[in-house]
Amino acid sequence: MKHIYLLPGTIFIPKPGEEVSTNLGSCVSVVLCDPMTQIAGLTHYVLPFPNERQTPTQRFGSVAITDLLSLMEEAGAKLSRIQAHVYGGGNIFRGLNLTKDIGEQNIAVAFHILTRKGIPIVHQDVGGVQARKITLSVSPFKVVAEATTPDSASDLDLSGFGAKAPPSEITVAIVDDNENIRELFKKIFAQNGLKVVGTAGDAHQARKLIVETKPMVVTLDIEMPGMTGVEFLKKLMEHFPTPVVMVSQLDAYGEEALQSMEYGAVEFVQKPLNFDQTSLRAMAQSLVEKVRAAAFHIVAAERPSASIAEEATKVAHTANLLVVGGNIGSPEFLQALLESATPNCPPIVVADSTIGYFLGHYLRRVEANCSIGLHIAGPDQVLQHGNAYFISKPYNGTIELDNGRPVLRLGDDSSISRQPPSINMLFSSAAKALGKDVTAILLSSFGADGLAGLESISSSGGQILLQHPKETKFSQTIQQALELGLFDTILAAREMIPYLSRFPRKKVA
Repeated sequence: MKHIYLLPGTIFIPKPGEEVSTNLGSCVSVVLCDPMTQIAGLTHYVLPFPNERQTPTQRFGSVAITDLLSLMEEAGAKLSRIQAHVYGGGNIFRGLNLTKDIGEQNIAVAFHILTRKGIPIVHQDVGGVQARKITLSVSPFKVVAEATTPDSASDLDLSGFGAKAPPSEITVAIVDDNENIRELFKKIFAQNGLKVVGTAGDAHQARKLIVETKPMVVTLDIEMPGMTGVEFLKKLMEHFPTPVVMVSQLDAYGEEALQSMEYGAVEFVQKPLNFDQTSLRAMAQSLVEKVRAAAFHIVAAERPSASIAEEATKVAHTANLLVVGGNIGSPEFLQALLESATPNCPPIVVADSTIGYFLGHYLRRVEANCSIGLHIAGPDQVLQHGNAYFISKPYNGTIELDNGRPVLRLGDDSSISRQPPSINMLFSSAAKALGKDVTAILLSSFGADGLAGLESISSSGGQILLQHPKETKFSQTIQQALELGLFDTILAAREMIPYLSRFPRKKVA
């Protein structure tokens, strides 16, 4: 039996020998079957109806149910014989709280359409507060509905790619030659529920500590006496691979920070130059978030995913601007995306907090294999086709129209995002300025940044491409977007711009 996992925002008709399953929260699966022909299929829709600006795709019940009916009739089913089973609509909607009764609305649209079509509902398991797993096979027809706990260790989450949360207890080893920093980090981790298994002041002590305690995450100082942090990282990854968050106080170590990423470090944190309360608080928040994300690296690596039905309905969007967001784990995939771009591609604007610490070094490394221009964005940056513009720390970027041309504005309001540049701000402003003419790309990332922006893109009729979760171990934000149905297509990073080049567009400059 071939098993297929159905993503939110898609429909599927299994063949004999295929079994399709999907996990539901507030989403709804309508399973339709013609008992005589044994032709059956199911939906997994997220919202009841599109608004006037949104592209009508199968993430909406009004589209998904009618599309499934049409496909089944084309396959030989007869409308007068079709029966329905309805599942889901639980009150457990997570991520963006778009509306409190979304599950009830999703159930209502199913009942309304099925009643209007004269299709009897022979079984229903809807509402309540539980999640559900639906499994469908044909020849003979069989549908099974089970109550599930989406974040349990034994189940796939609603997106079908495994648990999104790190383990309840995260163990950390601190490696830094500065005793004051070691004590500061210990205090920060203790205050935030992270368990410190030990500290080390040099590479020799660090090796012994890591081998003996096997921490989930290591924080590693770049500038240490004797063997540097970068040199130690290389040896650690060769002999005892462990998620590592690199730490440095000096901007001059940008090249070393970039090299650390290439050796396998998962993130970078800059020590504050001034140890005032505001700087310490900001650094502590960043440090804890990145250590938790690094711990997620282990969880994701241990969770094999199911085969999936990978794409929502493709609609040939016009892309006059590409906005790209990502953070942890994204640099190598961003490079792959940029290297695939051609000189006639629309302007690209990038918000990526991970490369912000070494942006200049990163661009110099990447541009050798790129056929487009790469630029650190300046104030009131005019955007031209065949070029990519990067928002640098500590700025956030917004897209505005100036005489009909898109312009990137920069601001440094630190209250907007703890990890500038903000993906949400870039995506939301692009949606407001360009509506359906913008395409958003979300790469490897962790945390909530980007989800509200994707909702803005979707609501304005823009297109959303997500990096395939199988391509990166840091797919938490991508998984949440999938769960919410905020996508049009999922692709490997290198395939995204070639995919978009198949669709017509207007040049903006």
